Amino acid sequence: MKTSISFLKVSLVLSILFVVLFRSFVFQKNGQELSWDVLGYYLPLPSTFIHEDPLFNDFTWLKELNSDQDYAGTLFMVTQTPNGEPMYFFLLGMSFLYLPFFLFGHGIAYVQGYPMDGFSLPYEWTMVAGAITVTIIGLYFFSKILKTFFSDGISAIVLLGIVFGTNWSHHCTIKNLETVNYLFTLATITFWFTIQWHRTKKLKHLLGIVFGVVMAGLIKPSEVLILIFPVLYSVYNWRSAQKKFQLLFDHRIQILIGVLFGLTLCIPQLTYWHLKTGSLIFDSYQNNGVGLDFFSPHTMEALFSFRKGWLVYTPVMVFSLYGFPLMYNRNKQVFTAILVYFLVSFYIITSWTEWWYGAGFSNRPVIALYPFLAIPFGYLVEFAMKQKKVLSAALLILLTALSGLNLFQQWQQRSGLIHPTRMTKEYYWKVFLKTEKKKEWNELLLVHRDYGGNENFWDKENYKIVYEELIFDNDTILFNEFPVNSKIQFSSLTSEDHLWIEIRLRGKCATCESSPALYITNKMYFREKGYGWKGFPVKFSDSTFTTIVASRLTPNLRTREDVISTGIWNRFKNRININHMSIIYYERKPISERL
Repeated sequence: MKTSISFLKVSLVLSILFVVLFRSFVFQKNGQELSWDVLGYYLPLPSTFIHEDPLFNDFTWLKELNSDQDYAGTLFMVTQTPNGEPMYFFLLGMSFLYLPFFLFGHGIAYVQGYPMDGFSLPYEWTMVAGAITVTIIGLYFFSKILKTFFSDGISAIVLLGIVFGTNWSHHCTIKNLETVNYLFTLATITFWFTIQWHRTKKLKHLLGIVFGVVMAGLIKPSEVLILIFPVLYSVYNWRSAQKKFQLLFDHRIQILIGVLFGLTLCIPQLTYWHLKTGSLIFDSYQNNGVGLDFFSPHTMEALFSFRKGWLVYTPVMVFSLYGFPLMYNRNKQVFTAILVYFLVSFYIITSWTEWWYGAGFSNRPVIALYPFLAIPFGYLVEFAMKQKKVLSAALLILLTALSGLNLFQQWQQRSGLIHPTRMTKEYYWKVFLKTEKKKEWNELLLVHRDYGGNENFWDKENYKIVYEELIFDNDTILFNEFPVNSKIQFSSLTSEDHLWIEIRLRGKCATCESSPALYITNKMYFREKGYGWKGFPVKFSDSTFTTIVASRLTPNLRTREDVISTGIWNRFKNRININHMSIIYYERKPISERL
């Protein structure tokens, strides 16, 4: 007899309680929910509804806000049009999904007398509540998908395994205002309505697919690849492909309506691009320092690196990878769609030059694939549970242990033992299963980067000179804008992942007064495209020779073949006498010499 309360329902309720209670605990200790990347996604809402500037023509208010509240180290969420006007760096998808909760917070601020500035407490309350709502919707659809393929018990095990055994529990709880929480939910919506449309052929289910695909693409353009799944669903050989083509042709009117619905969802974004740039399509991700390098994917690092390797910090997902052969034997209807979508999407994820994706836990973008990877996960669990009791018990014990390790390592990251961006193999094993760390272990981490712009050479004693370049050592009178430009390939200097650069300059300027006489400039070049530009203003106090020392840490590299360029920018074309300039490159000493 079927019980009124199933294992799956209990698991779903436990997962929701975990999300709500854990997120509420973190929210009470946080004061900047709308900071860093979230600020960039959220930006169109206060700009439109509070500052009456939907096109974002003036961001003076944002500069003042960040100066006062320090929401981000730099305003990276602001980019430029070809004419040099400010515009949103991120697409508008997240702001669309934030909108109902922003308006709710706006109303509460009005009624309760809080500042109606988009950042007072009611806005944070409603935005966090909205993110929790999105998480719950994702869990609801996720449970419905699992129940479609598996028994109640297997579905419950998979649900709990994903929630507690993976980085889902980090990014969809305490980080659920970020994109991956919304993308996970949109993935479950796309998956569920794909199943339903192939079952019923109803227009409403097709529109559900379109909504999931288009909104995911409006959040992160590469996520539009989720369209692979509904297109390849039920395709596993030539005959099934012919049937799928015929199915789409027979419902071509529905498909046309779906396309029109998708274009309608895109109208605000296309309109914004056109009004700001004159083009319906515009790449606002204007940062030469990062990008897709399709011929140089970081597959092994993304999987196994101690910096942010997916299977190092989320080992339970090995179950999913081993489940693919079982899925092929048990359910060819979804095998091709899930396998192709996973491989293509993972390849693109690992082709991004900053493959560790900032300060997250494990490989953050893969979470959007979990609704699909849960199916081979489930087939492996189902297979094991049908074996001898010893094997099934061993699997459950292993799943529990790996889930415990996952949650413990997340605690370690929140407590500062695991660093969100600088982990190494040596440091990982020092803090493995530890609740405290020794200060000297920090020397085992990757180099510290100050994203607030501080370029002081703070631990020079741990570095050694690998090359010194003497530009000149005699009197030079400068009139031109760029009289000096040194270029050297990074790989010719070191096998490490960074260098410190120290530029020494000695000169004088009798007519420069208090303004900067010139700028020392340094940047990297990737295939003749500059990135990581840094300018150091140089002031000479009087007409006597003064020595200036400027230092900087090389930015995260795109490739080791990138070129370091250092020069002098005589912006105001002053008459400046320089009698010495040299560039010194420092490499980090081996671990044995630093400890």
